[in-house]
Formats: sequence, C-alpha cells, structure tokens
Amino acid sequence: LLGYMTRRQIEPDFYILRGELRVSSSEVFVREPAQMMRAFLLAQRHQVPLSLSLKGMIRENLSLINDKVRRSRQINETFFEILRSPRDVGKTLHAMHHLQFLNQYIPEFGRIFCKVQHDLYHTYTVDTHSLFAVEEILKLRAGVYAEAHPVLTRLANDIEKPELLLLAVMFHDIGKGEGK
Repeated sequence: LLGYMTRRQIEPDFYILRGELRVSSSEVFVREPAQMMRAFLLAQRHQVPLSLSLKGMIRENLSLINDKVRRSRQINETFFEILRSPRDVGKTLHAMHHLQFLNQYIPEFGRIFCKVQHDLYHTYTVDTHSLFAVEEILKLRAGVYAEAHPVLTRLANDIEKPELLLLAVMFHDIGKGEGK
C-alpha cells in the first residue's frame, strides 16, 4: 500500500501514482506530440492504466498529431515497440482506439471508425472487427489454438517480424473506409 501511494518517476515526463500512469506537465504533448504514443507504451510496459487526466490530455491534444509527427521516427518506432511487446498489445490498441488516438495517428483507420458493414457476416463495425482480428493473431501466436490449428500456430510463430503481421491484419479491411 505504501508503494501504491508513492509517486514513482519512470521517465522525465511520466510517473506512476495510485496504480495509474500520469504526466508531469500538461505541456508535455504540446512540446512533443509523439509523447502521446510513449504514454501508451509506458502504460503497456508497466501494466497500468492511463489516469483520467492523462486520457483527457491525449484527447485534447489529438490535433497535434499531424503529418510531420506521423512520419517521425520516434512515434513510429514507439508504435512498433507496442506491437512487438509480449503482453497487452490488444489492450493497448483498444485504449488507443477508445481515445481516438489511432484515428489521428492512422487517418485511414479513422475512416473505418464505427463504420457498419451491411451484410450477413459482419456483426461488428469495421474498426472493432480489425482489432478483434489482431487479438486472434495474438492468441494464435500465444498457442491458444495450438491443438485445433497446429500448422497455423507454427506458421504464426515462425514469422520473423510479428509486428508487421499484426499491422497487416489491422489494415486488412482499411480500404472499406474509401467506399465500395
């Protein structure tokens, strides 16, 4: 309990208090918009949720994620680090989606946000379906389907850069945001 109530600085701009990731200053994202992606990585790495105020700050500063920021090495390397993590990839992507950060970071993903498919096979919106598909690949790699699908499990684990597979799965329906 004592550790829970103690502020634990994990990086210059971020600390953990009461089991939540917090930010040292509201100016962090204005100074360096790529730090928003860093917040998701740190929450994933330390297995803590973003604090309510941090979530609010991310939402308020989404417009700072412009083409220059999107193309920066820093934000993209951090995103791939999130995808390569051995844990909580799906949870982290869902948090990014919930705050509409994914829509801003990947504008094409924004075009499938809450997009309904009008056919017999799609129960979920395109964005939700895409994130579920990523989670299925993660389960496959974790061996959840090893008994039912041994070949697929082996193939999924033989992939040299699994983050690229996750990205491909995440984008498999991205064109649906452009119309028929």
